[in-house]
Amino acid sequence: ETESPSPEDEKVVYIGPGEWDMETIILEDGQNLYIAGGAVVHGIVNANYAKDITVRGRGIIDGSKYEGWKGQSAYIPLKFDHCENITLKDILVLNANAWVCQAFDSKNGSIDGLKIISPRPNGDGITLQSCMNYQVSNCFVRSWDDSIVVKNYAGSSEQITFRNMQLWTDLAQSMELGYETNKGDDAGVYMKDIS
Repeated sequence: ETESPSPEDEKVVYIGPGEWDMETIILEDGQNLYIAGGAVVHGIVNANYAKDITVRGRGIIDGSKYEGWKGQSAYIPLKFDHCENITLKDILVLNANAWVCQAFDSKNGSIDGLKIISPRPNGDGITLQSCMNYQVSNCFVRSWDDSIVVKNYAGSSEQITFRNMQLWTDLAQSMELGYETNKGDDAGVYMKDIS
């Protein structure tokens, strides 16, 4: 890694090497979260109605402490709802109790070099719901459930590209458009320019 930030950089939430119980890290406009190599974070990273956020580094987000989802409590390690300009790079995510990386009603996203090993039920890898203009590249996803998914939960999906992906699915689909192509049952909803 050639461009890691300084722990003293005030614009960066810096998590250094070690094992950390963080519960929930909530990011706001303009924040950068850096998880250094050698760091293991037991917790989740969320943003809602936020923009210009980056999450990166060579560290690990680990969901092993959470019980299985069982239709009740989902602890999604990387979750970005109603967000804009989100960048995820190089993080490794292990053993989430539900979906691993989710964006909902978000636009202008870049996911690059993410590595996911998700062996538990409902452990979808990368799930983009009603999102616009997302570029996903150079990722490794081993999932029990769907590896990469585009869904419409509330609104349309458009201009989403997956490139140079390595996918290993234990049970479900490696690549899925749907199952919910219009879960909100809204008029005029579409999926367009998905590749």
